[in-house]
Parts: sequence; structure tokens; C-alpha cells
Amino acid sequence: MVWRKEMELNVFEVSHEELVTDILDAYETKEPLYIWGRTGIGKSYTVRKAAEILAERYGRKLSESIRDADNEHFLLIDRRMTLRDPTDIIGVLYKDNGVSKWHYPDWLYRISKDYEKENGVEIRGIVFLDELNLAPPLTQNAAYSLVLDRRLEDLEIADGVAVIAAGNIEEDKAYTFDLADPLKTRFTHVTLAVPVFKDDEKRTGWFYWAVDNGIDSRILAFLSFQPEKLFHYVEGDRTFPTPRGWEKASKLMKGKSNREAWRAVAKACGYVAGLQFRQFMELSNAVNVEEILRTPQLFTKLEISQKFSVIGSIVHIYSKNPEKYAEMLLRFVAQIFTGIYDDDTLEEYISLKKKLENERLDREERERITAKAKQMEGNKMAEFAMLTLSSMKAANKEFFVRAFHRSRYTSAITDMLVYLLPSSAR
Repeated sequence: MVWRKEMELNVFEVSHEELVTDILDAYETKEPLYIWGRTGIGKSYTVRKAAEILAERYGRKLSESIRDADNEHFLLIDRRMTLRDPTDIIGVLYKDNGVSKWHYPDWLYRISKDYEKENGVEIRGIVFLDELNLAPPLTQNAAYSLVLDRRLEDLEIADGVAVIAAGNIEEDKAYTFDLADPLKTRFTHVTLAVPVFKDDEKRTGWFYWAVDNGIDSRILAFLSFQPEKLFHYVEGDRTFPTPRGWEKASKLMKGKSNREAWRAVAKACGYVAGLQFRQFMELSNAVNVEEILRTPQLFTKLEISQKFSVIGSIVHIYSKNPEKYAEMLLRFVAQIFTGIYDDDTLEEYISLKKKLENERLDREERERITAKAKQMEGNKMAEFAMLTLSSMKAANKEFFVRAFHRSRYTSAITDMLVYLLPSSAR
């Protein structure tokens, strides 16, 4: 976490992992939290992630339906404030025997203490007021009591419900409205940092999320080559690259050829990014990818940009027919990771590695075998080997695990497994 000056303001900036902790703290203390951040970087996603953790903590199922206000579910109620009128928050007045009374919205009543008492339930959940600073002042005013006093008129929010809000910052050039000081000071505030693509030292970053969530190998390769494109504002384009945009592009390009895939990027991340992605994928057009798989040593002669492009293409081919290509790719990974391109030498190397798996091996023998294996290694390209393995995992996690463990090359690349896991999984 860091302090950062943003648009002449001092802000408290946190990572996605830290934000999860902050949301959990906000829930347990019922202190409202406001999350600031650039568009498309995962504010809503992180709130949902924290809600999943809380649901598990309290032995409940996560639900986004207000109809599941009961003892079995943890609610995540997303109120997109830009779409709300004040009456959607506070309800409307009606006359009862000449007396004006409030008719509360159904969603609000179902998270109230009155509802708990009448139905014999204990409500737990988060009310997420998303895009609060994009809502007009009248709608913001309607949320005052909800945030300030945890009640609206006579209706009090259940003790097991917390209020979280989020909004974009001025740099997004959104039509925002300043929060009034009484509302602003009731919240605690954090600013979500734009995620790094990959931090090799800490094993954190969007890359690890992307691998676990099946992002297309061609996007992983492109962003590994140009990580600054993960979030990159482009003046004058309809949209621009964001983590959310790359996720959309991955879905759109599924099953598409390299020649077609760039259109998915253009639609989700902007035309400029689409053109850059097309140029990147064209780098592998001049290469016989099948020949690279048969003779991995050819990979060493490519320019660095071509290497990234070829890996994206190789794994894309694998994703369409994993049964056919899995072992070929694992052989490719083993050779570029060890720098051993002679099959017989590689087999000898693997046999040495298997011997090292014997826990009964004495220290002197272990050191002798380790030294001999080390002498056999050539110019290693661990970064590209890891990218290939990670992309294979992203393409089909379950198949990858099976293929990896039954492969004849497993012992040669077992040391890489730690690099496939984010820091939170270790």
C-alpha cells in the first residue's frame, strides 16, 4: 500500500489483495468503505471475491438475489447508483388514515431488522452502492441515512449487513458529482491501484489471475511482451485497454483464428490496441509453428518479439486439440527450460532428475547427481518455458494437470511448478 498524489489529492492506494482485507474489515466492523479507482480494474470483482470469502466464513451460500434473504445465504446486493432514482433508495410516501407513511423498497425491507424479526431469520450480506459518485446529488442524498445512520426513517438495517460503495476517479473523465462532506466523512476510503501485469519476485499480478481464469494464450503472450498495455489510456479512441477489456477480448476471440482474433481486441480494448495485437500475431505467421514443435532449437533463433508471438500461437493450437499436442508442448518446454535439445541427452538428464526424487539418497550422491545434471544444461529460457506452461494451464486446467503428471518430461520441468502459483496459493 502507498500514498500517492492523484489529481492534486493525497490518496491511500491499495492492491487487490489488500482491498479484499479492507472489505472484510469493513464488514466485521460495519464501518462503510468507499473504493475509488480507475474504470475496468476490478473494483466490483474484488467486492464479489470478498463476499465469497465471507459467505464461506459464515457457512452460507453467496447470492445476489434479494429473495434469498434468509439464514442460508450471504447476500451481495448491487445497487448501480447511476440507474437509480431517489425513490429506489428511500421509497415513497403514502397516506394512511390521513397520516403520511413511508413505503420502503422491497430490497431495503428484506435487509432490515423488521424483516428479521417477522421471519425469524438472521440476515448477512453487503449492500454495494456502485458508481455512487456518478449518481446525481438527489440520489446521493437519498443514500445519506443508509450510510450515515444505517437506517431510513423507522426502518433499521440488520446488524449483519454492511455498506460498501465504489466510484471512478476524475482521470476517467466520467461525469462525476462530488460527494458531500457529511457523506464523504462517514466512509473510510481506499484507492484501488491499477494492477501490475506480473511481479516475478512476489508472484503477484493480473497474469496469475488470468491463468486461473482461462484467458486466451495469445493475450497472455501479447501482454507478457508489452505488460504496459494491461491498462493503457488512449486519447480519442472509443475505449482503451483495461483488465476488464482484456477479459472481454478473451471471450470474444475464443475459437477464432490468429487473423480474426485482433477484432476481439479492437472491440473490447480499442482500435489502436487491436492493430497492435494484429501486428504482434502476424510475427508468428512467418514461422512454421509445427516445425518449431518438432525442432524446438529453431525457437532459439527467433527475435524476442517473435518468441512471444509464437508461444501464443503454439498454445492456441494446443487448445484446439490438447490430446494431440500436449506431449509435444511439454517436450518443447523441457528443452527450452533446460537448454538441452538432443533427445538422448535430455533422456539422460531426466533419469538423473528422477534419481534426485529419492528421499533416501545420501548427501554426497545427491550433490554428485545435481552437479552432473547442471553440467548438461545449456542456455535456459525459463521465462518462455513458464509462459508456455502457464498458457497451457489457462487453456484447460484439468487436462493440463493430467497431461503434466503422466508426461515423460515431468521430471525435467518440475522445478517450474512453483512459478505457476500466485503468492496467495503457496
